[in-house]
Amino acid sequence: MTPNKRSARRHGGARRTLCAVALLFCLAGAAFLGKLAADEWLERRAGDDFYAGLAARAPAARQDARTAAAATRVPDVNSASSANAAEAMSGAGANSAAADSASSANAAEALSGAGSNSAAADVGAPQSEIDFGALRQTCPDAVGWLRIAGTVIDYPIVQGEDNDFYLTHLADGTPNSSGSIMLDRANAGDFSDTVSILHGHHMRSGSMFGDLDAYEDEAFYRAHPTIRLCTPAGDCDVAVFAAYTVDGYAFGYPTSFADEASFDAFVRRAVSATGYETGVEVAWGDRILLLSTCAYAYDGARFVVLGKIAPSDS
Repeated sequence: MTPNKRSARRHGGARRTLCAVALLFCLAGAAFLGKLAADEWLERRAGDDFYAGLAARAPAARQDARTAAAATRVPDVNSASSANAAEAMSGAGANSAAADSASSANAAEALSGAGSNSAAADVGAPQSEIDFGALRQTCPDAVGWLRIAGTVIDYPIVQGEDNDFYLTHLADGTPNSSGSIMLDRANAGDFSDTVSILHGHHMRSGSMFGDLDAYEDEAFYRAHPTIRLCTPAGDCDVAVFAAYTVDGYAFGYPTSFADEASFDAFVRRAVSATGYETGVEVAWGDRILLLSTCAYAYDGARFVVLGKIAPSDS
């Protein structure tokens, strides 16, 4: 064999070795990325299953709450019941009757629909579609429940000690990238602030606040003009009046205003930034619910939906 042939053979063998090593690296990388994708899918599925389980049990609790309320509503309210009602309205002791009259096991059973909302036994106390005594057995930081009929948004609202924990944890505290629908730490837990702010992830699967930016479309708004907010102090309808993209770094997320003029300016900016008219009147003294999620129009973009909170008779 000539020197040239031997050299060519050596070079050919080296190239084949390099190609084999490169192929192995590619296969290893693909396997690693595949595992990450599978782990992400499994984690997301676990989060979706957890919230679907809570939401599936909630309708029975809602129906039992209405039945209990109707059965216990009488015209005369004694002073003890009035005290209980006042305590419930303050948000400090809602569903305390459930805690006094049922064990933790009974509370869990209540959420599944077997004995929901025993707090209805407090004559005159505000009624909620959600048994918060039972819900808090699973989600101790629950302060409300949010639902937009006809969408996947049907979730408990939690409030943590900061605005970080529930970005990466489910409402029961389990680590999960789906996070939770979270009331901003700057807010009072009873939704009494002028603006109560809810944060939620914009999940690619459409879960959590993945549907929220659909409010950019007027047709979607017309089909979903009202958001349901359930709280231990009673349930509310929230009339959507604005939906638009903001710069999350500059928006400020106010919870209160110094005066009526600054409140009116905030509302006017929100309404003018919305691509359609809602006809909802918002005035000084009204309370606003603001829902916020990530948007991808530019770095730091957030999509926000604002609604006027009004008590509901239903």
